[in-house]
Amino acid sequence: MFGAVSAVNHSERWEALMPKTQILSAKIRQSSGHFSQATMIEARGRLVFISGMTARRADGTIAGIGDIEAQTRQVCENVKSASGPASNPIRLKW
Repeated sequence: MFGAVSAVNHSERWEALMPKTQILSAKIRQSSGHFSQATMIEARGRLVFISGMTARRADGTIAGIGDIEAQTRQVCENVKSASGPASNPIRLKW
């Protein structure tokens, strides 16, 4: 009853009801592997899932080595960049 065909059909129905868009930003270091920086799903509202944010700059260097405040600032900037195309801009105040 719950074989692979049913799972595929179920997934296709959800994809049709709630389209999924992967979001990539040039302001963030591209992840290795098959990971996306953020995924947006259109539902009755808009859901944005963000994962794997680190203190890496777009060029791959690590911001603020030994400085947790600088690293936190970079992570927040990366979250802002990842979510930018999907939502109202996030405003960060330091």
